[in-house]
Amino acid sequence: MDRIDCDLGQAVSLGTTIMAASFEGGVVLGADSRTSTGNYIANRVTDKLTPLAENIYVCRSGSAADTQNLSSYVQYFLAQHRLELDQDVGVKTAAQLAKNMVYQNKVLSELGYRCYVCLC
Repeated sequence: MDRIDCDLGQAVSLGTTIMAASFEGGVVLGADSRTSTGNYIANRVTDKLTPLAENIYVCRSGSAADTQNLSSYVQYFLAQHRLELDQDVGVKTAAQLAKNMVYQNKVLSELGYRCYVCLC
């Protein structure tokens, strides 16, 4: 067996872990609960799974403020859409809405805006 050398003095990456796994009966979502600022953990109890509609959740990764803001806007527009159509909103509709909102504000990416979402 090969020996693995690792330097325990090295900084550890504290990136977000989000996942979604589908099965015959639905989808299982999971995420870590830490919000970090560089190597500093700013909050150890963060909910990165956000409901957008009764049947749709988003896994958020990136700037916490940006993803929370995007989620709030998508929640608002999906609620309006549901009221107008008097039916549940589909995942594709929610994904298209989120994609359009991020694309229309792409100039913000030059200012550090980062948002990664997984809709289920």
